[in-house]
Amino acid sequence: MTGSHGIESNHLSAHENETDHQSASSQECQPLPPDELYFKNTEFTKTCKIQSKCHVRETVKILKKAKFKPEREWFKNHPQFCHFFHMHDEPNLKLLGMWMLLLCTVPLDESEDIAWFSVNGVPIRYSMREHALISGLDCHEYPAKYKKIGSFAFVDRHFSSHKEITLISVREKLVSMSPCGERLKMAVLYFLGANISVKGRYNAPFDSFILRVVNGVEVCKTFPWGRLMFDDAIRSITHVMKHLKGKPKQTVNFPGFIIPLERFQSNNMKGYPLEDLYNTLGQTKFSCPTVDEEPLMARIMDGEPDYGNEDGLSSLWSTWLTVKEKPIFWQELYELDVAAREFPKKKDKGKLNEETSSSNHRVEDVLKGLEERLMTGLSEVCVKVEKMDKRLGVM
Repeated sequence: MTGSHGIESNHLSAHENETDHQSASSQECQPLPPDELYFKNTEFTKTCKIQSKCHVRETVKILKKAKFKPEREWFKNHPQFCHFFHMHDEPNLKLLGMWMLLLCTVPLDESEDIAWFSVNGVPIRYSMREHALISGLDCHEYPAKYKKIGSFAFVDRHFSSHKEITLISVREKLVSMSPCGERLKMAVLYFLGANISVKGRYNAPFDSFILRVVNGVEVCKTFPWGRLMFDDAIRSITHVMKHLKGKPKQTVNFPGFIIPLERFQSNNMKGYPLEDLYNTLGQTKFSCPTVDEEPLMARIMDGEPDYGNEDGLSSLWSTWLTVKEKPIFWQELYELDVAAREFPKKKDKGKLNEETSSSNHRVEDVLKGLEERLMTGLSEVCVKVEKMDKRLGVM
């Protein structure tokens, strides 16, 4: 990832970037771009605070208390939930970068289980493949009739009605319980409600599937939670787009698991001017997972769909990127994106250039740091999966 250095060098680099894309795309006709984005380019410089009810930090903090040591050990030995205990402890999610991505959302049919964003004329795909790579969670197909797994026996013993089972009531039950086998189930119920099947409100009732599955916690070890979380994330993106209707508001609620999408941005971006972030992203290129990452992907998800046998622009873009392995560049969308970043200039142009260059250097370093952290995290996931395979082999 590279960033611009000052206004003049940014325009020069953008021109070089445009020339490179034109050279690559001139050999073969590019796939058609989307007819429109959810937001017009005149909205690209506006901000919106994303509110999330995903409580990874709070959940881990509760389970790290001495009284919950048995439950904590169960989570740390869980093949998927253990990843949550290795996340960096951040008091607040930094979601400005995610908002910049959502501004570039491409409208798709609601039946599509994928999201596309167009940044600087380059399509960014967020599919099950990208989700699995970032989260490290199991994204295989659902078991047959999975919504009927388990029973309501456990929750019926502790709650008078299913409507009163909310994140708040489950947390109160959990912290008040004495050590027993039932407390592990209550901890799993709280964990799932706070991080996996996240609702937009604290007092929202739990999904019936979550209430059923905790009756047998061992089932939770093999269930493809990554797929469930991805499906929720796609629905959340659609929900946000429908709610905003192309006009940024002061705040918007994002139900569902937000962490993988949040990872598109740096943990240290808070406080950077929007102009600096746009200038740095002006040359950023995003790619699908590489061939070297395929062994990991085979362990946690099914194979890539056969896009060649599917209709629609979304399948065409995926075929171009993952099968043909060719770049896509949409000149018109690129020009609209660049034009939208004409920020007002201050009177002291010399000082502006100096400050912008310095700030862009800092943002560039942040983005490079993010890339390094993602690669380090992926390596750690690979090591853990290999160790797990060895243990299973011995068994």
